Amino acid sequence: MTGLEKIIEHIQLENKKACDEILSKANAQADEILKESENQAQKRYDEIMEKANADCDMLLQRSDSAAALSAKRNILLAKQQFVSECLQKALFAMKNMSDEEYFASLGVLIEKYAYDGQSGKLMLCEADCAKLPQGFLENVNLKLAQKGASLEICEEYGNFDKGFVLKYGDIEENCVFENLFDAYSDTLKDIAGSVLFQN
Repeated sequence: MTGLEKIIEHIQLENKKACDEILSKANAQADEILKESENQAQKRYDEIMEKANADCDMLLQRSDSAAALSAKRNILLAKQQFVSECLQKALFAMKNMSDEEYFASLGVLIEKYAYDGQSGKLMLCEADCAKLPQGFLENVNLKLAQKGASLEICEEYGNFDKGFVLKYGDIEENCVFENLFDAYSDTLKDIAGSVLFQN
């Protein structure tokens, strides 16, 4: 081997050694960069997943709350509807009492709503006037006399079905069943609700 060939071979070996070192350093740096990138990517992935899980939990909680609220609202509406139906049935039952029960109820209501110390007129519908039991007004007036009050039957008929109107000059006390139910609707609903839905 000539001197020139030895020099060339030596240069080639040195170059190969230098290239190997450069490649080794480059691979090490690439591995480090890759490892760092993987760590950052994993960290970012974990952050994204944590936020996604938190968002999902929040959405589920909101969904549960909304479902619970909706269920409560539906239950309340069902209860209100049930109470209204019960009151309608009670009104129907009152309107369809036997004559004896009906006029006994009228007597109690008249005594309750008649004005103390005043004389007035009792307006009934035509059908009730025709079925008025004998001595009904006398019995009512006996009870009203304790309050210094009295009633006489009004000459005109009322344009209603069941109940009565008490007239004191220009003042009227409307005790027609539908009107009593309307006037005391909230109170009746509260009472019915507390009886029907006791906890």
